Amino acid sequence: MLPKNCKWYTIVNRPRCPLINSIMIDGMTHLYRKDHPIDYSLMNFIYVDGYWYGDENYENKKREEIAEQLARDSRFLLNIMNSAYIEWQSFEEFCETIKEKNLKELSSKKLKENYDRISKFLLEWNGRFLQFMWLPEKIIEKKIKYLLKERLPKDAQENFLLLTSPKREGFFEEENRKLLTLVNKIQSNNLFVKLFKKDKEIVEKELSDYKELQNLLLSHLREFCWLANSSFKSDFGNVSDLIQRIKDIIGDDVSVRLKELENIKREREEKIKKLISQLKLAESEIVLIDTTRELVYFRTFRTDIQWKTGYYAYLLFQEIASHMGISIEDFHYLTFFEISNFLSDTTLDKKIIATRKHRYGMIADGGEVKYYYDEKKIDEIKRIVETKVEIKIKELKGSMASAGIVRGEVKIIHGVKDLSKIKSGDILVTSMTKPDYIIAMEKAAAFVTDEGGILCHAAIIAREMNKPCVIGTEKATKILSDGDLVEVDANNGIVRKIK
Repeated sequence: MLPKNCKWYTIVNRPRCPLINSIMIDGMTHLYRKDHPIDYSLMNFIYVDGYWYGDENYENKKREEIAEQLARDSRFLLNIMNSAYIEWQSFEEFCETIKEKNLKELSSKKLKENYDRISKFLLEWNGRFLQFMWLPEKIIEKKIKYLLKERLPKDAQENFLLLTSPKREGFFEEENRKLLTLVNKIQSNNLFVKLFKKDKEIVEKELSDYKELQNLLLSHLREFCWLANSSFKSDFGNVSDLIQRIKDIIGDDVSVRLKELENIKREREEKIKKLISQLKLAESEIVLIDTTRELVYFRTFRTDIQWKTGYYAYLLFQEIASHMGISIEDFHYLTFFEISNFLSDTTLDKKIIATRKHRYGMIADGGEVKYYYDEKKIDEIKRIVETKVEIKIKELKGSMASAGIVRGEVKIIHGVKDLSKIKSGDILVTSMTKPDYIIAMEKAAAFVTDEGGILCHAAIIAREMNKPCVIGTEKATKILSDGDLVEVDANNGIVRKIK
């Protein structure tokens, strides 16, 4: 039943809908660029109950190939990332045109042409960038740590965090900066400030009486609401959430916070410039640093593009769902090829939707994708690949992503539904942070994750927020429970239960 000769391990916990999962698994099992120096197609992996399991043997082999290619061509990864930016820019121009079309006037053939173009882009994007561009992380991390230990051993850890900070502003950082700018505008108007002193429900109800303010909020949402779409189920940020975030910030001197953000970036770049000069780097080593800093940005960018594409495609998805006679929610429980096939021959087995809502699994075996719905088979797969955890452990070891030591009460976050549990000063514990966790992350004193390397989302955001963060504990969400008092010693990558 399972692919043979594999060494299974848990990659991530991402309980997403069948539509994007089918695109991801199908995309990653195909080679879209024959001229690529490495065959990036994945042959064997598993998805079950929200967890993705990979073959460690395969990944180690691909890492060796990547390391060899980097030795031959130090700009190899930079060139791949630059090609991705160009492709996205071109595709986004097409996405913008979808908003201008009267979709209700389009025939099934035209709907299919638009839908297939979106699917094709996402398939190739996943195949070329999703898994493959995650694999170099350990190679690069090891190279930079060795370089620092050899030349500047005293401050190696601090310098490592510097050299693995992104050069450019990610979508989250941009949204956060623009939100602070928005709050600054609100605080310059006494009427707006008075409104936001009221309960959230009242603010929502009375907002339409403040047209200028309403337009400011809607403009911000149009630009960034897609950040909440990481489930790819057309769940976008809304006015209610934005009002709550503003209420949490209003009253603070945001002009000072904006200046602090500018100063942090400027000072960081100055420190990096000085550090690079101290290290007396060869040209290939400078390229390595540039690659690392670009990869930190790209690691989040490559997934964010999927959520933004889902936002652009929402009205098209809605129109196709209407043609199929199903809700937009049910639409996301179909595979990308079932939807495309329907637009050709109008046949659809609607029973499969209820089945997948209950439970399903996917396995890539030698590049061939199989779907499972039988409870016994899924349970059997899970027993084989699931990592056993000793829950009596009092201390967890991970990696430092952002320095600091704090104590606080644990709150386990499995999804957006749990975010309301987080109060100021809590320790946010999750498998991996996502952009739609930002409201909770702003309140939390520290972050602890099961997954992630030094280039992951949690690591980037923790450093931007200057909060302690321990990543890659593997089992924090299983060992810790809501209400546990813990000490997060991010300096040493340790999380200790106090009681």
